[in-house]
Amino acid sequence: MRAKKTTLKSPHPSKPPLFGTAKNLSIGRPDRDTNLTLLKTYNEKILGIDPKLMEAGETGKSICTLPNILFQPESQSEILSATSLQPQYPPLSADPTSWKADLPTRAQLYHNGFGKPTKSHSFTQTACADTCLHLILKSGYLTDTDKQDLFAGTNPLVQHLDNMRMNLDTYDFRWLRNPDTLWADQLRISKEKSMAMLACLFHYDLDVSLLMRYLGNNYTAAHRDVQQIVQTITPHVDPYLIPHFIRVMTVGCPAVFNAESSRENSLNYWRAGNNKSIAQNIDAVMKTMNKEERNKFVVPLSAWTWRFIKNIHYTPQHLLILPPKKDRQISDGSMRYDETSISVNMMTSVETELDCEFGTALNRVLQRIWNLRITYPDRDIVIHANDVKSCFRQLKHHPDVMGAFSYILGEFLFLQFGQSFGATFSPANWEVVRRVAEQLAEGLFADKSLRTKHRKYLDRLRFHKKNGSTRAKFVPAKACSKNAGVRDDNGDDVNTPHAFFVDDDLYADIFIIERIEQAVAASIEAIFILLGESDLLHMQDPVSFDKMEELIVAFRNIILGQVIDTRKMTIQTPVEYVLTTVHELQRHWHSKRKTFKILEIEKLAGRLCHIGNTAPWLHFLMSHVYTSIAAALKEAEAELVQNHKQFRLMLKNARKARANQPKRGQHDPESLALSFAQSTTARMVHHSNKLFCINKTLKQELQLITAALTSPWIDTSRPIAHMIPRDPSGTGWSDSSLDAAGGYSLDMRFYWYIHWPEQIRRQTLRYIKNNDNNTLISINVLEYAALIINYVAATHYFQINPDPSDPYPSVLLYADNTTAESWVIKACKKSFIGRALGRLQCALMINNNVGINVAHITTKDNVIADRISRVKRETNILPELTSLFQDFPQLKSCNRFLPSAELISLVMQTLLQESVPDPILASRQALCTPGKITT
Repeated sequence: MRAKKTTLKSPHPSKPPLFGTAKNLSIGRPDRDTNLTLLKTYNEKILGIDPKLMEAGETGKSICTLPNILFQPESQSEILSATSLQPQYPPLSADPTSWKADLPTRAQLYHNGFGKPTKSHSFTQTACADTCLHLILKSGYLTDTDKQDLFAGTNPLVQHLDNMRMNLDTYDFRWLRNPDTLWADQLRISKEKSMAMLACLFHYDLDVSLLMRYLGNNYTAAHRDVQQIVQTITPHVDPYLIPHFIRVMTVGCPAVFNAESSRENSLNYWRAGNNKSIAQNIDAVMKTMNKEERNKFVVPLSAWTWRFIKNIHYTPQHLLILPPKKDRQISDGSMRYDETSISVNMMTSVETELDCEFGTALNRVLQRIWNLRITYPDRDIVIHANDVKSCFRQLKHHPDVMGAFSYILGEFLFLQFGQSFGATFSPANWEVVRRVAEQLAEGLFADKSLRTKHRKYLDRLRFHKKNGSTRAKFVPAKACSKNAGVRDDNGDDVNTPHAFFVDDDLYADIFIIERIEQAVAASIEAIFILLGESDLLHMQDPVSFDKMEELIVAFRNIILGQVIDTRKMTIQTPVEYVLTTVHELQRHWHSKRKTFKILEIEKLAGRLCHIGNTAPWLHFLMSHVYTSIAAALKEAEAELVQNHKQFRLMLKNARKARANQPKRGQHDPESLALSFAQSTTARMVHHSNKLFCINKTLKQELQLITAALTSPWIDTSRPIAHMIPRDPSGTGWSDSSLDAAGGYSLDMRFYWYIHWPEQIRRQTLRYIKNNDNNTLISINVLEYAALIINYVAATHYFQINPDPSDPYPSVLLYADNTTAESWVIKACKKSFIGRALGRLQCALMINNNVGINVAHITTKDNVIADRISRVKRETNILPELTSLFQDFPQLKSCNRFLPSAELISLVMQTLLQESVPDPILASRQALCTPGKITT
């Protein structure tokens, strides 16, 4: 329950009263009638208590004696669930609390089972009157008169706390440990269970860590026999992973969390509450929380208890809505409300965790497909994926830090037992299980009994009807030192490897049903071993079998949002995504549009960059998009500086923070102010509502991008051969001076030389000492042009010397200029001439089957290309080359490549800024006649 909106809020909503302070004790009485009215409303609407009971002084009456008042089941399944969980109570004895003698003590809970206390795990909130009230009231120190004075002078929730404490004292909550066999039928969170949780929490003096330890079972994944799991996985897993695995399974997450929050800091988060997306979608949110609760990932308590529970923090929630994906509820662990705020992510550290490497999963699958094609050039290769349900939730917080992740939704306070989405350490801790699962699934491939064991799941697999078609045509893959196929030294196929992208297990194999089933069975078994066998009577399966069945086993599949085609050996952004982007361009970025906001163009750039992952030429069409974003950010910042005094002060601190970056966990006032200023100023700039003009160049670029993405002859797919590590099909070297440029390749048997015209040389640093008029042609630009010409020469070589076994060759070009090398891969974003040359590179990459990679070489090692580029005139080329051939006899097998007149004209015009090439028009022309070879 959020303080801003609760019906129990203070008459001074800006700062809800602290119940136990002396100030409230002295001034609370005048508002008592108002607060009693609010409490009656809360009890009636939220707790289901008859407001007449308030008048009789029975607020907080035990649900043992008033079951029909506090627990009103709304469905048959809820009645059955409560009946199945609760034990049959024995007849009342003289001592209604005698059963408590059998409860585990605090010491027993600390030292038995999951989450034993460690020096690495501690979270506390500064103690205050609110969090001490339970102990004071329980102690019996206050007389009845004292208590009446206390209740009369404070918020009615204090009396409510005492009444609930006393009436729940006899409530037998032991049924919470009973197996829940009707968990799957739960339609809503049971208020009976919430009250039972509160009774247990009262017994353990509002210590949430003891509540978690007491509940055990599915709440702490107690069903996993970690010792047996370790014995099973040890033969298959790297030894360094074993200690990490034991820690996350027995101690909890994260590896280290020692933090303290002040009472005021936690109250600020509680007062601010959740992101507005929660209130706007509260029905959907509560359906999600019902699933979370029935799966024992969270514990529900009455929302009003948050104030009184010690050592908890409030972590705001946010509902991420990104159609067509499912909505995802995440913890906003980095949110800060002012410069004193310390968010939960600021309290954590991932320095002691494993580095996350799941980003390599897709490339590993592509390399697996490439090696399969090497070994099986005429067989279908199929792709499939398995999914782990609620992967982060499968790992549990350490009980002593779990309270830091609490939050309120609707009428419930939720304690987050499983890891939360949004915490910095959640991916790092899952990384342990992810790596173990990969290695274990690969090792289990040899166990042929798994197909029989998991037959009921394997029968749910669906296979594409065209798998194994005899009419299919396959693009070949060429072996090299980095890719030798999928057979071991004995000539047998290696076990199918698995690549987990977070919770998605990806695997590929030739279309032999037995091998596919074996790979799937190994994946299922690995997940079952690590997270628990299927036990639908008591919990959900750790494997998402619905998703496994939904994804058809096929030679062409959508994996991680990309379409992989193993027959064409290509990867492509789904057509639907491209069409949606084109629709946005045509509808919202048409030629008549005049202005844009920063967030709008950043969103568009994000979509285009995603498409550019499989159509890399697109990155070189976006220079004006990047420039417009940078200019808009600068202008928005300038306007804020001019009109916003507070922004000016924060910007000063932000610049100071950038110069002396505060370390994570550094919570002194100055560091907090600096880091808050840094994040706040950035957010204010990016969320500026200022309208910026769409200039002529940006408008033309957007129209050009739209034309490229809608062109029927431009291919937006990318060969797998250009995305995986492999030996280059050819290597080349290039260099440029202020007089000329040159390059060569021994394996592609060419060299080339271009003398820069006088007009270009007069715009170099030799004649222009600064770039005030933006006419300087830098050496970086000339080196970039040399790399482009070398790429054209390589393209020409493979056009006239095609290799049927390598239809998608890839060249490695060496240069001694790091800036130019970076521009070839990432595109230039600042230099105008560099961006213009990027347009030319884009033209050369469209529909080009030759891929390009670059590497750095020192000037000393680039001696041949350097000597070619030092030839000052074309008339000197023959004698200079004669000397060069004598010094380097290997060059004698090379012939001279002469770039076409069209290409030379494009390069010269671009360097002189006379015109910027239209890549769509230039593409066909440049690739059809790139040049010729002369002897």
